[in-house]
Amino acid sequence: ELRLLHSCSPGTRLNMSGKTIHLSIDGQAIEAGIGEVLIDVLHRNRIKVPSLCYHPDLERTGTCRACLVEIDGVNRQACMIEATEGMNVRMARAAGNNAAS
Repeated sequence: ELRLLHSCSPGTRLNMSGKTIHLSIDGQAIEAGIGEVLIDVLHRNRIKVPSLCYHPDLERTGTCRACLVEIDGVNRQACMIEATEGMNVRMARAAGNNAAS
């Protein structure tokens, strides 16, 4: 289940419980905090993802769509999705997918 984050106050992306989930990014096993935003997981693991409108201390708007990744076969904005248990993320996309999605 993907949960879109439409409006969120700064700081709510932090996992205060200490519990973790497991996901796959380009076949690599990654741990994330429950409720952690996918773009934050990518940045923390030094996985480069473009973004123009994202800043971790500001409310996410998802307006630039530069951070599109493929999640279980569907293009999604990494700044607007919480990482979930078993999520399968692919960073490599066909050229032009960002503009078309």
